[in-house]
Amino acid sequence: MISSLSHSTPSKLRQHTLLRRTPSFSLIEVVVALGIVSIGIVSILGLLPVGLAASRESAHETRAAQMAQSIFTTLRAQPFTNIFLDLDREEDHQDDVINLSQPGTRFLYADMNGEYLSVAKRENTIYTLQLSWDTDTDTLLRGFENQEDGTPRGSLVSLYITSLSNPSSTNTFVSIIGRY
Repeated sequence: MISSLSHSTPSKLRQHTLLRRTPSFSLIEVVVALGIVSIGIVSILGLLPVGLAASRESAHETRAAQMAQSIFTTLRAQPFTNIFLDLDREEDHQDDVINLSQPGTRFLYADMNGEYLSVAKRENTIYTLQLSWDTDTDTLLRGFENQEDGTPRGSLVSLYITSLSNPSSTNTFVSIIGRY
């Protein structure tokens, strides 16, 4: 067949070339393929905010657990009636002393790094912490009843940590701090 084409006239050669089809995609096939690919990309991009929100929430929960561990460690390491919470090194520290032998509540504020802030610096607040303690023996476990002189042997301490980015979610931590 090649030999017959080589001896043919140029017009026959053009006709034969036009009749021969090369494999290719039609315009409709290309449009359908682009539509399918774009739907896939949009679906993947739609999952991105969900993943970012889950990552942010996980980071806040981790930071809350770290702050709770820090506060409970501080409460256990100091005398039961004179616990000093070093919250702000630049201000008067009288409000930073708590007494676990008397029921009470204290609000604390922290920034993104878990550093505690004074009330004056609340514009950088990311976390609000509510620290509450109670010496009622009905709420404590056995063995923590009041001593013979009426002073409590322990205190039930609750810490509620709320992130401003998700105020509907509060992390709750509870511990019994014993008097030593």
